[in-house]
Amino acid sequence: MTVIHTFSSATIQQLRQKNIVLAIGVFDGVHIGHRVLIEQTKQLGLKVSAECAVYTFWPYPHHVYDPKFKPLIYPLSRKYKILKNLGVQHIIEQNFDSTFSKLHSEEFIQYLLNQVPLLRGICVGSDFRFGYAREDGVDALSTLCLKYGIYCKVIDKFAKDGIVVSSTHIRRLIAANDFKNAETLLGEKFSG
Repeated sequence: MTVIHTFSSATIQQLRQKNIVLAIGVFDGVHIGHRVLIEQTKQLGLKVSAECAVYTFWPYPHHVYDPKFKPLIYPLSRKYKILKNLGVQHIIEQNFDSTFSKLHSEEFIQYLLNQVPLLRGICVGSDFRFGYAREDGVDALSTLCLKYGIYCKVIDKFAKDGIVVSSTHIRRLIAANDFKNAETLLGEKFSG
């Protein structure tokens, strides 16, 4: 598995020659909902003969806008180990800074295509927001992907026992020392 810490890295040159499908998100904790999204991305990769990559952000966008934001569920090293074990072939860690955060939705898609010209597909969760000030959601993403010939797959929120799985909910469980329920939603033993 390759980890690319920025698109200016020489490592990105390897990806420029490959068909790629991207799962886009923060993937804090890589919980069971994230695992469904990654599995769907891998399946899309098989369908379009492309390698599976996770496109994530560091620093975490909420940390840029709110320095008091609670810590992540797992450190990056743990997150990346889980992603590798799930069969992700590449991780692209986008530097989330003020310049990047000002890209409008279509500029973001153009930026991706400039860096990964053989981008074949994008998979996101149904609550995905992107572009300057989170201006757009999955409807705009679907429209832009259609415009640029990229397959777009939106994954519905995942629920376990009637509870929607989210990193926010898992962080609350951990803060309350409810590790049993947190581990059920994480899909593994918590080791924070």
